[in-house]
Amino acid sequence: MAKMVSTGGHGHRNAAREGRGDILMGGPRHLHGVEYDIVVEHDPVTRRYAASVAGLPIFVDGRTEKEAIRLAREGIDFYLDEGGETEPPARVKVVTVDV
Repeated sequence: MAKMVSTGGHGHRNAAREGRGDILMGGPRHLHGVEYDIVVEHDPVTRRYAASVAGLPIFVDGRTEKEAIRLAREGIDFYLDEGGETEPPARVKVVTVDV
């Protein structure tokens, strides 16, 4: 059995509307006129947080969720300021499967 959750490309807005808080801390940020989804994962072994930006080659990690998100946002700015390609943001889908 698989359970699927689609953020519709704007997961940070949906999370805030559903009462789970805004995972982008401080509201959606329009970077260069485009919104990007940041995917955050917690590793219980290392007790660190990994963050990636859907559709961009940005992968960071931090001691806290807040730090990982901040580093990912800075990565987006840096990537775009350095001339990285600004393709439409990727849509994020989380799929949970029983194994």
